[in-house]
Amino acid sequence: MTLAAVPEPPRRLRAQDVIDQQAHVIELLTTKQSEPYVSVEFTRNAKGETQISTKVSAPGGTDPDVLNTLAQTVFEQARDTYQDAQDAHPFGGQS
Repeated sequence: MTLAAVPEPPRRLRAQDVIDQQAHVIELLTTKQSEPYVSVEFTRNAKGETQISTKVSAPGGTDPDVLNTLAQTVFEQARDTYQDAQDAHPFGGQS
């Protein structure tokens, strides 16, 4: 009579294993892009001061000149749109 090998029970996941796995998935979801992405936001705070937020994201190997041209184009469009909005709605309601 031969004894069959008893399979080892599956290893129990620790909380840290789950956290590490979720962090890895989040990183993949938030960094995987096939095209460069540029976001520019102009806002006016309560004092009337313009605040600018810029975000540039691109996959590795993106040509820096292409990325720079894209960023400049997006920035200029956002700036022009913001200027039009300021002209239409001056700070403090002044015309």
